[in-house]
Amino acid sequence: MAGKKKNQKPTAFLLTVKTLIAVALGVFFVMIALAEVAVIAEDSVDYRDDIAAMVDSCNRYYYARQYGNLRDELTSFDLYAEDFDKYWEICNGYEIYLRCLEYASLDGGEAKKAEYETQLSAMVSDCKYEENARYLSKLAESLHD
Repeated sequence: MAGKKKNQKPTAFLLTVKTLIAVALGVFFVMIALAEVAVIAEDSVDYRDDIAAMVDSCNRYYYARQYGNLRDELTSFDLYAEDFDKYWEICNGYEIYLRCLEYASLDGGEAKKAEYETQLSAMVSDCKYEENARYLSKLAESLHD
């Protein structure tokens, strides 16, 4: 090794810095490992019996307006209880809205589009949850823009 003297002892400062770096890296990797274990444990817990956790999970999709993912969540965990009626209502209304969009883009789909628009309007007027009625009415209005 060119330029290094043999038998040179490291200084106390250099040993301290290297030790601190090694400890910091060790703590960092331990924290990463613990966080990974927590994420894996969270994903593997079966929440079917924990209604509050399932409502919280559905709320994430509901307020992010990710109704396809919300429907997947509802069907995957068989969430058909009354606690989930709000989510089913918006998913069903959104599905009707998507059908309107599909038929609007098809040649000769005007009659089916009008039929689904009527269903969507009826759903808006019969919504059990006011928040769903507001959002579905905005969707219905956007069909006429």
